[in-house]
Amino acid sequence: MSLFLDVVTGITIPLVLLIGFGFLLQTRVALDVTTLGRLVVYGTLPALLILSLSRADLPLAEVQATVLFTLGQFFFLMALGWGAAVLLRLDPSFRPVVALAAPFANTGNYGIPVIELAFGAAYVPHQAIITTVLSVLILGLGPFVLASGKGWRASLMGALRTPVIPAIVLGLGLNVTGLALPQIVAYPLELAAGANTPVALLALGAQLGAGTWAMARAPVALGVALRLIAGPLAVWGALLVLGLPEGLSDVLLVGAGLPVGILLPIFCAEYGTHARSASAMVAVSTVLSPIAVTILVFAARAS
Repeated sequence: MSLFLDVVTGITIPLVLLIGFGFLLQTRVALDVTTLGRLVVYGTLPALLILSLSRADLPLAEVQATVLFTLGQFFFLMALGWGAAVLLRLDPSFRPVVALAAPFANTGNYGIPVIELAFGAAYVPHQAIITTVLSVLILGLGPFVLASGKGWRASLMGALRTPVIPAIVLGLGLNVTGLALPQIVAYPLELAAGANTPVALLALGAQLGAGTWAMARAPVALGVALRLIAGPLAVWGALLVLGLPEGLSDVLLVGAGLPVGILLPIFCAEYGTHARSASAMVAVSTVLSPIAVTILVFAARAS
């Protein structure tokens, strides 16, 4: 119960309050939701990626299993989400949203505090690696998947037109070469990167508050169920087969119960693909995630 209360009061409530503040602002002053989302995708997020990747300690030999497992988990759950949407005969336009909601978790500003709280700081680097891998995947594949119904040319252009991929390349390049950004550049990037989480959450709340609540319930319910139920079950089964080290297995298992990542509705808004339903997936899964996380922590500690 203590862990559950810590997760709720220290992580979930602050996130939900920021989302609620964005919702309230939208209903009162009618924020420009598109501009808010683009501020994240074109501004604060690239700054965060450049800084975090350039400064990260990446002992690749030690985290090879983490990277490979995260890659396999992402593509398996994405295929599962797409297949479930097809089997349940959802409108084809919802398939890419559900397919991305299933594997794309909020592993950063939600996941890292959860892992540190549950297992200690020693396992935070593994969660940081997972965050980096998922960021690369969602930023590289997300635009392509969401634009999949618009033809190959539109899909390719959608993946390349934002600065997030160049930011990843630049950040990794600085890391590999050991070069440091001059302070005159690093300090503005730090300020912009620090704004990423609050701006993204406010944008999410504004998206929820924009227009009507006429969202499709079936896709939202499916996306949340895949993220918080099917995902943990699939990871638990894979860990039983693979026999990874105990501490790493615990991190991967608990990480499977994290909510849908807040970038999903922002990308959906950018590409005109059911942003309101994607926002609802994030909001509902964020509220329910502490229950899933607590169950998974108890399961990890009992094994």
